[in-house]
Amino acid sequence: MKFFLRTCSRSLRRLWLALLVIFSGLPPGIVHAEDTLEAVMARMKPQTAVRISYRETRYLDLLNNPWHGSGYLYALPPDLMIKEQLQPQREVMAAGSTDLYYYDPVNDVRHHKAVDPDDALSLHVNAFQALINGNTSLLGDLYRQRFTAAARQWQVTLDSLSEEGDVPLTTILMSGKAAAPADRIDVFLADGDHSEYRLRRDAEGEQVKQHILQLYAEVKGHE
Repeated sequence: MKFFLRTCSRSLRRLWLALLVIFSGLPPGIVHAEDTLEAVMARMKPQTAVRISYRETRYLDLLNNPWHGSGYLYALPPDLMIKEQLQPQREVMAAGSTDLYYYDPVNDVRHHKAVDPDDALSLHVNAFQALINGNTSLLGDLYRQRFTAAARQWQVTLDSLSEEGDVPLTTILMSGKAAAPADRIDVFLADGDHSEYRLRRDAEGEQVKQHILQLYAEVKGHE
């Protein structure tokens, strides 16, 4: 369970940010230099399930070489997000409004945690829902936000306001080409670890929804 909690603490800090990217598929021509973060997020509210492919590189102080992973991120409004890592080995993590699940099919390991309202992790789970619904108030409770947009690129910088439990201070840079979705996230932790995501939104709709529900049933197992 300690491994699960440690995994959730770090992964949720990365994954809820990735959720924001999933819903940053803005129509062409919609990002302008005079935009604000609130205006951009107001246009992110999705109407359907989405899937985004990702390539992740982690630069860890304890490792001489970067760690590489890849797979898919899925989100289903109003409150479900799933990460399916395919490389270097398959793992599935799901976050909903009240529960967290982790499944390692290679080693047949499962973990489940009900979110405690008094637990710091619950803030990040609730942030999933806020981001899905384009609500910036909770985002503002967790991060100091800076948004810039120019002719060729836009960028969001998020600096965590306080350290919560074993989740260290974080700076997050999210960027994309003008009039296009985010295609890169960099997550910097205070302990020196750095994760880079390269992303590409590649599917949405009913088939994606059905696959999300199948993955959710798999990660929950026989409850």
